[in-house]
Amino acid sequence: MKKKHPLDIDHAELTDKHIRLRKIGFFLALAVAVGAFAVGIINVLHVEHGWSEIRADDGSGLNCAGDFTLQIELGAASGDAAAERRLAIQVYTRAAVKAWQLFTPDMEIADMVNICWLNRHPNQTFEVDPVLYQALQSSSEAGRWLYLGPLYEMADSLIASQNDLETLDFDPREGGDAALMLQTILPFVQDPDAITLECLQDNHVCLHVSEKYLTEAEAWGIQRLIDFSWQKNAWIADYIASSLEEAEFTAYTLASRDGYVRSGPGEYRQTVYGWKDDQSFLLTDVLYQGACAMLTLRRFPLGAPQEDGYYIRQDHAIRSRFLSVADGLDHPAADAAVLYRKGAGCAELLMTALPFWIEGKSWDGMDENDHETELLVIQENSIEPVSVRTLKWEVPGML
Repeated sequence: MKKKHPLDIDHAELTDKHIRLRKIGFFLALAVAVGAFAVGIINVLHVEHGWSEIRADDGSGLNCAGDFTLQIELGAASGDAAAERRLAIQVYTRAAVKAWQLFTPDMEIADMVNICWLNRHPNQTFEVDPVLYQALQSSSEAGRWLYLGPLYEMADSLIASQNDLETLDFDPREGGDAALMLQTILPFVQDPDAITLECLQDNHVCLHVSEKYLTEAEAWGIQRLIDFSWQKNAWIADYIASSLEEAEFTAYTLASRDGYVRSGPGEYRQTVYGWKDDQSFLLTDVLYQGACAMLTLRRFPLGAPQEDGYYIRQDHAIRSRFLSVADGLDHPAADAAVLYRKGAGCAELLMTALPFWIEGKSWDGMDENDHETELLVIQENSIEPVSVRTLKWEVPGML
């Protein structure tokens, strides 16, 4: 008898009945698979009408979208929510990438004159993008905060410190080299003859810097002669908002993590926080109506201090980037301030607030000269409505 090899397979005959059953089973399985695939595709492609968060394309490279949250009411413009979502992502991504490139003080970008390029090429005239030109012109006309670049650079290092010992090299209040640098550099920051940005016609600018200042800057290893620092998101918010509106998106809210908000027509709610026992807490909710800009300034962080741009010392003192041109130090005028104006931009509100928030002017003075801006000042966890005309305030009963 022949032994069966392990690989030998016995022959089995299939009847017509077996073949028919197999065909039926195959086609049933195929139908189920096709149906499941179709349902999956529909679920992926289907976009609900209504409010939805829009995120920038992950593959777009460096951009500033991480600083913002964008909500859009999909389907409000054309009725095609899926098409609007695709367009919104494209518009948002393109604007977020361009804004990051224009305002970064630390990296030159090919074929672009940005803040970094201007810092590295003083006393030369260049044409800049209209978005950057408008920001440079507005800031330089409003005051000299743009020229605090070297001190913002030092403040960034202070905020990045891991402990109080590390801050000694970067905190002018603690003396040492940081205090000496402040004493040396601040007079240049304050002096128009030492440094001035000239805005010329047709989006051309020239950063004029004296030889004496350039020598000192080189000696101190200064890279940033000008910088928007914590203020840059005001102009970026306005640019992204205008990009959305040009693409015919009107029902939207754009909010940055550092307090800049742009909204289209509608009614919205903004949470205002206080600070107590080294932590933030909900103080009140503000109901407001767009289209508008809102600006919330806080001397304290909401989340992780360093991520929000603050450093909290062991003695509970808070350091920030809210630097004054008068003395180069940070001493915001209140725990928080909320400004709101219909039909305005964030940059416009910021330029209105800076003399009061940074330089110590009385908030009452703003109300005398500005009859369009609504203002709340929060001090020691109490709310002082300097001007209330169109806003509604909801204050928790326990306060």
